Formats: sequence, structure tokens, C-alpha cells
Amino acid sequence: MKENSWKIIHEELWDSSINRLGNIHFKQLFFWSEVLKLQNWSVVRIKKSSSKKTIYAQVFYKRYFRTAIFLCPGGPIGDIDILDKSILDFLKSYLNVSLIYLRINLLSMKNQDHNIMLINNGFIKPSVLNSKGLSMELNLNKNWKEKINRSWKRSINKFKHSKFKIIHEKEIDPLEIFHIYRQLEIKKKIHQQFSLMQIKTIIKNFDKQLVHFKCVDINQKIICIRTAIVVGQNAWDLFAANIDTKDSIGVSHNVFVHLLEHCQTNGVVKYDLSGIDPDKNIGVYNFKKGSGARIVEYFGEYEQSNSVFLKLFFNLLLRLSKIFK
Repeated sequence: MKENSWKIIHEELWDSSINRLGNIHFKQLFFWSEVLKLQNWSVVRIKKSSSKKTIYAQVFYKRYFRTAIFLCPGGPIGDIDILDKSILDFLKSYLNVSLIYLRINLLSMKNQDHNIMLINNGFIKPSVLNSKGLSMELNLNKNWKEKINRSWKRSINKFKHSKFKIIHEKEIDPLEIFHIYRQLEIKKKIHQQFSLMQIKTIIKNFDKQLVHFKCVDINQKIICIRTAIVVGQNAWDLFAANIDTKDSIGVSHNVFVHLLEHCQTNGVVKYDLSGIDPDKNIGVYNFKKGSGARIVEYFGEYEQSNSVFLKLFFNLLLRLSKIFK
């Protein structure tokens, strides 16, 4: 391979190649492409090596005549300091298009040196963001429960006197997850979080990497579910939904504790509670904070394009989609 150039990696070699890095995000794994295919995204997997450094990117794209939109969720991964505008040139050549827009989402810890490097290499922060690049992370050492706050502990204790039952399910029913999300969406008047087909595809492809707990009442009605995806020593929140009732105090706390205990027992060291927005969703933020998790700031989203118009157009579409959700 030519030094300092990008090349395509075959899908059969992809996961084994990136797993060597150790610290990867599940959205860069091969199986995540099966989920995005449901929304008609195509995929190309590429690698660049330079001065004994390597960077990988699983990039999803849609082509419209001589224009292409590229997205890289959870990546690129590897040695970020060799990421430059050559990725845009490669992708433009790969599809043989004239206009190109690329948005990356680096879900690794932010540092100022790499931030300056990205800006110097032509990447900028988008005017419209999907997320703020904030998350919460829990270190599952032997003392992690000591960091749980008083409110959480009170909720956990109240649950002990309830008639609810927490179940660890190895055979996950996608319909159960879909139905509890649907109830939540109707009650809170929010847009659809996952389609049934998305849930089925995730379960089918990530089956052995999922940890799933649910809570049922005395009538076997599901009132809470929580699912994590585990990759090596890392785990991420994937599905989380609960139906509040007057008797369900502490249910979500206890389901989460059971899941964390299972993860810790099976070698998980770092648990990512996924994105937070303290300004727009203080309730979710306080819940996650109560677990003892700490706030982490990722690099987050950056964009690059050879067209100012295309960049403005994509951000406008994203803004409108947020308004009409």
C-alpha cells in the first residue's frame, strides 16, 4: 500500500482489523452497516497508514447524481492526528462525483491539540449538531456502587418492597422492545426512537453482544427494559425505556443496577451511558448522574465539503428535521 494514502478494506477483514485498536465504537463495527442499510445507506470501509500510524473509517453514503453525502458515525477511529482532507479527495474519487459533503462523529475523548489539528486540516464544527458531544461514563471497578447518590439508593431500597420482578433475558423479543417504546413515545409525545425492523436487525446482528434486562409486574406486563451492547471491555446503552406508574418507583434504577452488575461480572470495565443534554433533558441527565457516572466530552461532530452550498443545504435539512420531529 502506498504510504499516506487511503485504501478500501474488504468487509470480511474489517472487524478483525479495527478490533486490534482496542478502543472502538460499536457504530464502526460491520454489523452496524446492516442497520443503516434499512435507511438505504451504502457503505465503504477505508484505512490510511502514515509514519507507522493508522486510521480506519466505516463511512456511509447516499449518492444523488454527481453529488454525495457521507456520514461516519463513531469514527474515524485510530490515530486521529493523520486525519486530513485527503479523506474527502478519496471519497470524491471513489464515487466519481463533483460535490461532496462529509460529516464525522468522533466519539473519543476530546483534547485541544487534536481539535486544532482537525480545524487546520479543513474540518469545522457544523452549524447544526445532532448531539453536543457529551456523554456519561461509568468505571465499573469493584467500588462503583459507592458512587451511587442518595436519591438512587432510596429508589433502590423502595423497590425491594415491591412485587415487581427483574428478568435477565438471553432470547430478546424485538416486539416487546418496540411496544414499550411505542407506549413511551405516545405518552411523552416524542418521535419514533426505533422502528421494529431496526430493532430486529440490531438483535439479529449483535445477538451475542447484547445484554438485556426487563422488569415485569404481577400480571407479567413489561414496565421497563434496558439493553447494552458489549464490545470487549466496553459497553454502551442501546435500548432503555420504562412506563412510569404510581408503584414503579425505583424500577429503572434497579434494572440498570442488575445490568451493570452483569456487565462487571463479565469483564466490562467502562460503561458509556450514551449522550446527554443537561439543557433540554435534565431528567435523563440527573438519572444518569445519580449512578455515579462522570461527564465526558467527545470530539463530536465535524464536517468538511467542497461546496459551501451543499454544506448549508445539509445543515438546513437537519435543522428542519429537528423542528418537525
